Amino acid sequence: MNKTSPEYQEGVRKAIKALEEKYLGVYQDYQASKNDLILLIEEHEEYSWNEFILDPSRVHALWRRGNWRASTLSLAFAISTMDF
Repeated sequence: MNKTSPEYQEGVRKAIKALEEKYLGVYQDYQASKNDLILLIEEHEEYSWNEFILDPSRVHALWRRGNWRASTLSLAFAISTMDF
């Protein structure tokens, strides 16, 4: 295997190009999934805020029991394990 031959170098260029294209596709999928996750978390936070405004006593009870942030974290974990 002569690494200086034109055939070898062309093969390496093709392999690198294929890897770059695959990486770009996976990265774009990752960014789209990340954006979807951020949107879902923001929607959940907005819902939680609206729930707080409409019924602060219920939310204060959750806060005292330590469940206020747990709901957001469990939502984020559940979504992060989904296959987009």
